[in-house]
Amino acid sequence: MLFKKKIISAALGAIVSLGLVACGSDSDTTIGVGATTTGSGASGGSSGDGTGTTETGSSSNPARTIKVSYPVVDAIVNKGGGIYSQNGSVLVTDSEGDPVPDGTRVYFSVTDSILARGTISNGDSATGTTFTDAAPLLGDAVWDKDLEKWVGSAVFFDQAYVYRNSAFRFIEPGDHIFLKHADEQDKNRIISAGDGAISANTLAVTSVYDNDYPNTVYPADESTEYSVGASTLGAEIVGRDACGEDETCIVDDDDNRYKEVHGYSVTKNGIAEFSLVYPADIHTLRAGCKSGADSSRDLRFFPYGSAEVFLIASAGEHATTVVSSCFSSIAPWQFKSIPEEGDFSGGGIRFFLRDASGDDGGGNVRLAYTRISSKITPSPVPSITGTDADTNTGGMTVSVKFYNQSTESYDESDEGLTDGSGVANVLVTVEDEGDTAIDRKAEITFYAAADPDIKKVFTITRAAETQ
Repeated sequence: MLFKKKIISAALGAIVSLGLVACGSDSDTTIGVGATTTGSGASGGSSGDGTGTTETGSSSNPARTIKVSYPVVDAIVNKGGGIYSQNGSVLVTDSEGDPVPDGTRVYFSVTDSILARGTISNGDSATGTTFTDAAPLLGDAVWDKDLEKWVGSAVFFDQAYVYRNSAFRFIEPGDHIFLKHADEQDKNRIISAGDGAISANTLAVTSVYDNDYPNTVYPADESTEYSVGASTLGAEIVGRDACGEDETCIVDDDDNRYKEVHGYSVTKNGIAEFSLVYPADIHTLRAGCKSGADSSRDLRFFPYGSAEVFLIASAGEHATTVVSSCFSSIAPWQFKSIPEEGDFSGGGIRFFLRDASGDDGGGNVRLAYTRISSKITPSPVPSITGTDADTNTGGMTVSVKFYNQSTESYDESDEGLTDGSGVANVLVTVEDEGDTAIDRKAEITFYAAADPDIKKVFTITRAAETQ
């Protein structure tokens, strides 16, 4: 306990120094996962509530595959009151590729914070109901492509933490352990309760691993990765279930009657619809988003880089999937600047980034820690007889520097992040005037989240000096 208090004191000091205590707080990877309790009930169980839900284990061809899919258009809905909802569906099929029976329950969970992670190497194991790692790492560890392993700060499981909502959160019963590069039925487990379930180097789980790790297929060469995840930011899954005649029902555009339920959804023609519901404010929006973000420099979530969102869906004993997700914003984004784009002599520029306005269905939320990139294009101006207008730029050199909140200094770089207020400060300087005998011109284009349609263009021109 004394050591845990020392960790809290040191971490809190780092947070205070960055001012976070005062303010509070897309390539997706799909992983097949084994059966566990992942929602409001155990996977494969029947509802027993008379709503038409089937017992998934009773089918001669039980659920074998789950595929999560999100619509491209109108996927995010502003629910009002600072809440967004991302609509999605899961397609559930059996081993022959046929849809599972109507009414099959699909259980959902969402995690948004990684408390610990690492790899299974010599001395580590997942066997029975015990997961062991001799050297776990804190959740902000990063994947080293050259070493092909996680690299970060060492921590014991019973001291691993995240800092959320002005409070420290340690590993608790009900949190998830995900395995990557392991058999499907072993890829997800739930941490159990009881004395000794969470110790320095071991975690007890609620269901037995079907295989022992390491093994001949997955040796102790650090190829099997794991992460311990928890739900801390207030997200939930809302699904659909059959609605009785004496109940208050919702009727969709296809005249289907249903009621909203939490933690699960039921299938029709092999498809179960759901919504990922999450807080949409400057403190949480775009948590876990890979596109245009840098989680290690997102100062809203400590340890920095620990905020990752995963959706877990399970049906039956063998059909479960874990999908990397995101607390997405609503398009089109609003990208504004002072001064406005156009002719520019150099100096400071302040950018303001928000998601869609109320008129476009959004919440007008400021987008914190979102990437803004730049591209400098020297443009030749044919003003001197005999010069090659296609190649001569006059030698004018322009530089762009983004303010880095972590270092509190301007970095000479072609990209940077908005700060915790959704603002990015940039300094543009003309380093070399070049050949003053000719006209010179350079265009600087700034993009939000590398989106070519969200941009601002500033033009620096220098006229030839008269002789």
